Amino acid sequence: MRNNNLKIINRVKNLRRNKKKVVLCHGVFDLVHLGHIKHFKKAKAFGDYLIVSITKDGFINKGPGRPIFNHFQRIEYLKELKIIDDVFLSEGSSATEVIQKIKPDIYVKGAEYSIDSLDKSKKIVEEKNCLKKYGGKIKFTDEKTFSSSNIINQIGISLNEEQRIFINKIKKTTNYIDFNKIFSNFKKLKVLVLGEIIIDQYCFGNGIGKSGKEPYLVFNEKFTENYLGGSAFVARNISSFVKKVNLFSPFGFEKENKIILKKDSKKNINYNLIKPYKNYPTIIKKRFVDKISNYKLFGSYILPEVSAIKNNDLIIRKIKQLEKENDMIICCDYGHNFISDEIVDFLKKTKKRLFVNAQVNSSNFLYRSLDRYTNVDSIIINETELRQDLKDNSSDIYYLAKKLLKKNRLKNLIVTMGINGVILVNNKGEKFNCPAFAMKSTDKVGAGDAMLSIVSLGFKLNLKPELTLLLGSIAASMSVENIGNKESIDFYKFDRTIEYLLK
Repeated sequence: MRNNNLKIINRVKNLRRNKKKVVLCHGVFDLVHLGHIKHFKKAKAFGDYLIVSITKDGFINKGPGRPIFNHFQRIEYLKELKIIDDVFLSEGSSATEVIQKIKPDIYVKGAEYSIDSLDKSKKIVEEKNCLKKYGGKIKFTDEKTFSSSNIINQIGISLNEEQRIFINKIKKTTNYIDFNKIFSNFKKLKVLVLGEIIIDQYCFGNGIGKSGKEPYLVFNEKFTENYLGGSAFVARNISSFVKKVNLFSPFGFEKENKIILKKDSKKNINYNLIKPYKNYPTIIKKRFVDKISNYKLFGSYILPEVSAIKNNDLIIRKIKQLEKENDMIICCDYGHNFISDEIVDFLKKTKKRLFVNAQVNSSNFLYRSLDRYTNVDSIIINETELRQDLKDNSSDIYYLAKKLLKKNRLKNLIVTMGINGVILVNNKGEKFNCPAFAMKSTDKVGAGDAMLSIVSLGFKLNLKPELTLLLGSIAASMSVENIGNKESIDFYKFDRTIEYLLK
């Protein structure tokens, strides 16, 4: 496609030499309809040569299952329209890059973009400023607007049957404006996040094979990326949704890890870090990953000493101080002994609503138990963790969820089940389920943290269970699309996904 773009750029230079006026339209054009055709006709009337640029698949943010047609297919069918002279593939989320390369005389958008403040992405402002640099002008068509997303949703071709039934049920009682009000209320919250910061190191390369002399795998390292994981990932996820986040975590204060923390920090996250003992190491989980398939080959962890974290009084005093200025508490218990039994007992007495993620991992799977988390607001675990905790590998998942809920005297229990979605059981005896919305899964690391981040906000505002599950499921779907914890949940992308789903 790059060669095709270069040909178009050279063609435009020849057109200019011949005093021809070049017109540019830009969009996704996932499902071309009458509104698009009229838009193209009006645009062509502004000049001599019409170029339509389309957004590459990876930059499209219109919810699960979108785009329906990949960029190769969209280019193919747009080229069949005689009114269009050329189709350009945009390597960005806006038309700015295309404007820089083509330098159109006229850039044409629909009437809905004529008021800058209505464009949430603010891309139209960037595009206008870029256009001015090259002396171009922007024009707006006033043809009747049709929504591709609305048509796609009505036909139901972007979602599977289970997803479609669930969304249609939501749409009967809730619209996008209702979600705007919910998000506005999220923005008023101050959240305390407790738990271990984890540095996730992903070492990309390829396995060469077995050593010639000894029976071990040889890995050829290419490059390493560091991501903020654990409690820091939860804090990053909710930072764009709420007013303020206070993160309380152990940390080793190593120079290189302080740089990683500073690089990925957000303005409204206040880091409250302690060194539990003199030689405490920041938790680092390194995964060796095949750079072609993104499959993890093996891992190497740096973990704190189990018996060394004994500063319970100091930690509890700090939590007492922090809880006063926050509306709710999220406890991320990753099983590395920062959250002791004494701290759990203190947390259970807090008047602030407490939401817990107590995970099984390679270092605690023989010892972890949820028994100490009783009388808390909500716990989120996955199906494997639930079955392991109750030592039951065959019973119905709803039966097991209700059993754990009753045993631990919880208000809410959320169980994630991968591609089978998520269920919620509450102390009223009600059960709810939501399908998974992830259309592709690159890496499951962080999915539970992403779910916890958003469902806890829903519980805090006492949203309907279906709405809480939908928000959590969308968050998890965004997480699994990325490698590790590389990208936190972006509010704008999240908001757009909800908007398009409800059209």
